[in-house]
Amino acid sequence: MTAAPTKLEDSALSLESADLRELLDSSSPSRLWPRPATILHRIALVVRRVSLKHAVADAAMLSLIAGLVWFIHSPAKLPSAASALIGTLGLFIILLKYLHTSHQQRQREAARRAFIHSLLGKIAETSFRAPLGSRFTWFEIDTVHPTVLVPIVRYSQDLDEIPLNGAPTFEPISRAFYARGVSFTGLAWKLPGVPLVHEFPIFTDRAAFDNYYTTQLHVPSEIVQLISNSMLRARTIFCLGLPDPFDATRVLGVLSADFPTTISESQWPRVLDSTLFRVLIETMADVVLTFSRAPR
Repeated sequence: MTAAPTKLEDSALSLESADLRELLDSSSPSRLWPRPATILHRIALVVRRVSLKHAVADAAMLSLIAGLVWFIHSPAKLPSAASALIGTLGLFIILLKYLHTSHQQRQREAARRAFIHSLLGKIAETSFRAPLGSRFTWFEIDTVHPTVLVPIVRYSQDLDEIPLNGAPTFEPISRAFYARGVSFTGLAWKLPGVPLVHEFPIFTDRAAFDNYYTTQLHVPSEIVQLISNSMLRARTIFCLGLPDPFDATRVLGVLSADFPTTISESQWPRVLDSTLFRVLIETMADVVLTFSRAPR
């Protein structure tokens, strides 16, 4: 399936603009449970991936097993060995089915993340020519909590992140999550198709970083605490929300890139007008759409 071209605005917008600062949202999402990037959240993700048709089929199988057990078992006797065997065998078959389905879904998700990781690498190396220390992260709307964005894949050139440019993993790459309109990632969700660029001051320590995010960018303190120390070295951030070409009310995800250099020290802002960058972004949208619409 080929997606319609992803529309990008013609120029990047600076969040130093007073108008854009007013668009930043300071609201914090209601208390999320299970919190993203936890074991319970990962279990909830597995449960949510089970489709309705599979649940109905399993319910029908359980009903059939219960009927067979009731037919074989005489009320005047203790449960026969045959009824116990049928019940155990049925439950075992359902368990094997779920394990097989879970394995297939995990393989499918691994392939999806590998595609996205490869595209992030192409964007970093060919379009941005990103310096060492840069990080490119792909965020998507959380399956468990649709009110927040969570990081899915990261292509990192930060030496403190191991493995450097390694294959995508199912382990949480960050504990941070953002509601719509909160921080730059959330604002890109609110303004899909609009490239957003912001230059940070130099942060002398973690306290200065936390103060800047809470007082200048109005990010809730509980979210700021989840941001890693790697962001202390960031001087510029670039965010772009990819709109769904088939549904204007939906965003496919948000590309967020942070760089250890300022805008004036970088040459990458010109990539926004390049054909290669737009082709890569359209390919990213195509990959995400293809996997999201594929039968499960």
